[in-house]
Amino acid sequence: MAAVAAIFWKDGRDTDVESLQHLKQGLRIFGKAQQVTSALGPCGMAFSVQGGFDKIDGPLICSNGPIRFCFEGRLDNRSELIERLGADMRHLPDNELAMRSWLTSGPQALDHWVGSFAFVAFDSQTNELVAGRDHLGSRPLCYHDTPSRVVVASAPRIILSLPDVARVIDEQKIADQLVQMFHDGARTYFEGISRVLPGHFICANRDGITHRCYWSLGTVPPIRYRSDAEYVEAGRALLEQAVRSQIGANDKVGSFLSGGLDSSSVAVTALDHIDAGRDLNCYTWAPSKDWDGKCRPGSYGDETPLVLSLIHI
Repeated sequence: MAAVAAIFWKDGRDTDVESLQHLKQGLRIFGKAQQVTSALGPCGMAFSVQGGFDKIDGPLICSNGPIRFCFEGRLDNRSELIERLGADMRHLPDNELAMRSWLTSGPQALDHWVGSFAFVAFDSQTNELVAGRDHLGSRPLCYHDTPSRVVVASAPRIILSLPDVARVIDEQKIADQLVQMFHDGARTYFEGISRVLPGHFICANRDGITHRCYWSLGTVPPIRYRSDAEYVEAGRALLEQAVRSQIGANDKVGSFLSGGLDSSSVAVTALDHIDAGRDLNCYTWAPSKDWDGKCRPGSYGDETPLVLSLIHI
C-alpha cells in the first residue's frame, strides 16, 4: 500500500515546511516503512509506502534537473518502454523508468504507459504541475483547487490533513450514492475535493487548472476477427500477457480464487509462469461459522466447495 501527495502554489511562493509535514502525517495510514518529502520552489511532494510487496528500491521521489516526479503504482509493459527509450534500463524500478519516459516525451508518455498508476510531475522551468491516473482509474487521485493553491493526493483524507481545508460533506454526492447514480465521477464525498478522472490528467500553473483526457474507451478501435476460434486465440493471448505482466520477477505470487471462470482462469494461467514445483497460494472468501445459509436467489453464499474442486483438478 502506498500513496502520494503534492502541494503547488500558483502564486509562486515557496512551499512551507509545515504544510508538507501535515501531508506527510496524513499519509501515515498508507504506510510508515518508507516516507519522504521533497520541495522545489512552489511545489512540495510527499510519498509513503507500507513496505513488503510495495517496497521500492531507489528514490521515492525522483528528480532530474528542474523536474520532480512522483509515481505510485506499476508499469506492465516495461520491455516495450525500455525498447522505446533506446537504452538498457532493466535495472530501474518502475517509478524511475516512468520518469525517464516523462523526460523524453512529457504528457505524450502516457500514450505508452500500460499499468496501474497515479503520478505527479513538477517542472520548475515552466512552473507547472501535472497529475494523472491510469487508463481505468485503478489508482485513486484527487485534488483541492483554490485561487492560490492546488493540493493533489491519493485520498481526500490526506488533503483534509491540511488545517485550512474545510471538512464539509457533499450532500449531493450522498444523495447520488443512495439512488445509485454514478454519472458524476469527479465528485467526492467532500465539497471542494474532486477526483481526477480515469484516463485524465490535470495541469496547474499560475493561470489556473485545466483537465485533459489522454485515453477513453470510445477511442479504442473495434477489433474484428474472421472466426470464433480466432477470438478465442486472441483472448487467450491477452490473458497470458496480462497474467505474465502481473507476476513479473516476483518470487511470491498469490491469486484470488472463487468458483467462477474468471478467477480460476487467471489462477490456472499463473501456474504456467511460476517456477516448476512451486505451489500457487490462492485466497477466497468463506462465510462465518454462524452463517444461516441464506443468500440471494441464483447466487452462492459459500463457494468453498467450488474452490476445493478446482484445487483438486
